[in-house]
Amino acid sequence: MAYFKHEEKLSTKEEALDYMELHGIMTDATFPDLNDDSFTKQRMQPIYDYLKENGMEIISSGFYDSTFEFGAVYYMFDVSRFDSDTSKKEVNEILKLWSKSN
Repeated sequence: MAYFKHEEKLSTKEEALDYMELHGIMTDATFPDLNDDSFTKQRMQPIYDYLKENGMEIISSGFYDSTFEFGAVYYMFDVSRFDSDTSKKEVNEILKLWSKSN
């Protein structure tokens, strides 16, 4: 499971690959460029391309969290380890942990 640590914010494609190989899922809290805005695709495409070059197929998604009140949560996941349903369940588990630590 991808635990959030405040010192664990990532910014490079190499860091993203290492993290995704370990966890298979990453939220915008860990990788801030994943946050959704009109430039997300432009910012993230080099990251997605790098992950794909290294054998990882990624899907990105997001939802509005009203359970723990984190607001909009964006994430990407490795399709060899998660699907749409299991990735959302995993993100909800991550949010549950965050809610207890904050």
